[in-house]
Amino acid sequence: MPTYDGTDDLSQLDVAVPNPLLEPISNDMLALKELKRVTVAVIEKAHNSDGTIKDNIIVDANFASKTITAASIADGTITSAQLAGGVGTPGALSVGTAALQDSSVTSAKILNGTIVGGDLAAKTVAVGNLDGGSTAGQIPITQGSNAILMKTISGDGTIDLDGVLAITKATTIPVVTAVNTAQITLTAADWTTRNFSEVVDSQNVAVFSGSFTLATGSYIIFCSCQTFNTGLHQIRLATGTGPYTAVLYGLSDFAGLDTNNTCTLFGAFDVVSSSTQYQIQHYIQYSHGVTDSGMSVGIADKYGELILVKYA
Repeated sequence: MPTYDGTDDLSQLDVAVPNPLLEPISNDMLALKELKRVTVAVIEKAHNSDGTIKDNIIVDANFASKTITAASIADGTITSAQLAGGVGTPGALSVGTAALQDSSVTSAKILNGTIVGGDLAAKTVAVGNLDGGSTAGQIPITQGSNAILMKTISGDGTIDLDGVLAITKATTIPVVTAVNTAQITLTAADWTTRNFSEVVDSQNVAVFSGSFTLATGSYIIFCSCQTFNTGLHQIRLATGTGPYTAVLYGLSDFAGLDTNNTCTLFGAFDVVSSSTQYQIQHYIQYSHGVTDSGMSVGIADKYGELILVKYA
């Protein structure tokens, strides 16, 4: 039987070989005795000659149920190199939310169950996407390792929902005022406790009876004491009941012959125990009796003044 390669070149036919479809007309011509209809269906090849998918693209029409499962893939894994950026994807080698079953990306859909900066295009999360916590007025606080926790502001300040910070201020600053109104004889070349009596205590932070105690905290002190004709003199803040421990010293001064002089003390100190006893003590070089604490004018005499301000 003669072979035919599908072309229209009849020269391929050997006229010398009998053929039931042809009959000789002359020595070198043949006529078709009968030609049956032949239908050729042209089918596009789905694969290349090496067995790979044509153009490396799989379209929905290739699948009956239009789904691809891991079992349908040789190694059970779809990599970015196998994605061409088709329908529902924002770009090549990526899967958009429209290509997901419920149009959302959750940690359960990520290989290790964790979304990290590297999984985000700009490696940032908008503030509007953060969990704001369950309590109004909380703020985000970093805890290390890029962890953020929501914390409620506490202490001496508040913040409202508009982000306005308000510092809480004491409505009244605790102030203690005391005076020394009685003349006493001071001991020469030694420290003598001056007797102050409380006049004003705005928040009950002090207890007086010669010596005084204070609520724990931080204080500013201002004190002044008079003396007459005692030579060198100085005042100090001390603690204890004897022997005493100096806390702060005032300025050194000099009260000459027939001279009334005032020495001062100004500073800051901390009270760590409310049971600690404090005194204002006065040192003089010479003693001459009750005028050691100052001369009397006879009109509302004050020989010393003490002011304590609790600032913390």
